[in-house]
Amino acid sequence: MIQFFPAELLHIILACCAPGHLHTIAAVCHEWENATQDRRGTISKLCLAPFDIKKPFTCKIFGAPEGLSGIKDEGVTVFASACASGALPLLTKLSLWWNQIGDIGLSAFAAAVGNGALPNLKTLELGLNNIGDAGCTSFASALGSGALPLLSDLCLEDNSIGEAGLTAFATALTSGALPQLQVLDLNSNRIGDSGLNVLASACASGALSPLTALCLADNQIGDAGIIALTTVLGNETRPLLQVLRLSLADNQIGDAGVTALALAVGSGALSSLRELYLNCNQIGNVGLTALATALSNGTLPLLTELSLYRNQIGDI
Repeated sequence: MIQFFPAELLHIILACCAPGHLHTIAAVCHEWENATQDRRGTISKLCLAPFDIKKPFTCKIFGAPEGLSGIKDEGVTVFASACASGALPLLTKLSLWWNQIGDIGLSAFAAAVGNGALPNLKTLELGLNNIGDAGCTSFASALGSGALPLLSDLCLEDNSIGEAGLTAFATALTSGALPQLQVLDLNSNRIGDSGLNVLASACASGALSPLTALCLADNQIGDAGIIALTTVLGNETRPLLQVLRLSLADNQIGDAGVTALALAVGSGALSSLRELYLNCNQIGNVGLTALATALSNGTLPLLTELSLYRNQIGDI
C-alpha cells in the first residue's frame, strides 16, 4: 500500500517510531503521484498514530497489535527537528493520536512551531498521550509568540492537563493566540473548577470568539466551574455566541450548576447551540426544571441534541 512516498519523509517517520513496532505503513501522499525532486514539501496532511481510531487520513502509521509502544518523546523530538529545518511547510493537518508523547516531546514540538515551523497547520490532534502541565505550558508559550496562526482545530483530549497548564494556555489565548480556533477538545483532562474559571476569564476578554465546539467532558468540573463559565456567558459581550456544540458530560455538575447554565441561556447566551451534553453528572429535578423552563421559552431554537442520561433525575 505504499505509493509515491517521499524517501526523506519515510526516514523521519521511521526515526519517530520504535523499531519492531511497525506493522504496516499505508500512505497516499498529497500530490505525489508524479512527484519530482522539486515538489518536496507538498504533503498537506500527516497522521502518526498507532491506530486508525477516527477517520482516514492522508498518511497513516499502524502499529502492531502486540507490544505496540507508539511514538515517544524521542521520536517527536526527531520529527520536530525535521519540521524546524523546513520540512512539510505546507502541512495543514497533523495527527499524533494515541502515542506516548509527554512533556519533553511536546516541548520540543513547541520550540519548533514557536520558531515558525508548520505555518499552515490548521488541525492538530494530540489526544490520548501523556501530556501534562509542563508540556502544555511550553506549548502555550509558543502559541503566545504567534505560532500556528491558522490553527482551527485543536485536540488535547485524554491527557493529564490540569489548572497550571490550562492557566498558561488561557493566558496565551488572552494575548491573542489562535485567533482562528473553532474546535477546542479538552475532554478527559484534569482542569477542574479552577481551570474552567481561568478559561472563562479568557473568553470574557474576547478570546475564542470564533469557537464552534467546546469539549470539556470528564474534567472534574463541578458547580463552581460552571457558575464561573455561565457568569461570563451571560454578560453583555456574549462570548462564545457561535458555539454549536458544548460538552460538559461526565463531570460533577449538580442542580446549582445547571440552574446557572439555564439562567445564562435564558438571557440569550449560546443562542446558536445545536448540541448540549450534560450526561453523567449529578443533576436532579431542581436543575432539570430550571433548564426545562429556559428551553420552553425558546431560548435554544436550534438545539437538535440534548443528552441528560445518567443523572439523578426522577419523577417530577
